[in-house]
Amino acid sequence: KKNLVKKCLEMFAEKKAERKKVFEQFGKCLKLGVHEDSTNRTKAAELLGWSTSKLCEEQVSLKEHVDRTKKGQSETFYITGESIVAGSSLRCLETLRKKGLEVVYMVDPIDEY
Repeated sequence: KKNLVKKCLEMFAEKKAERKKVFEQFGKCLKLGVHEDSTNRTKAAELLGWSTSKLCEEQVSLKEHVDRTKKGQSETFYITGESIVAGSSLRCLETLRKKGLEVVYMVDPIDEY
């Protein structure tokens, strides 16, 4: 089991160009793995991705999101909800948009853990 998980994580990491496809098929399993597999938690976490208020159609890793944040921004803003549409229509996001801040949409039920 350990070797299989390790090989899968290595394969997913190599296919960063195909991240959207891989994440559509295995994203929920990877997110669950972060919670349940302490041995591979760090490797699995690096593969996770979410849509953001600036890139709704793409999956962005947390590292990529942090690298793109505005200079001087020390917080990561996120919204949980049923869908990107529901999250993006919240009034509280208007203030963040005006400031040019990016918000991560966490819309899978497992994201709330």
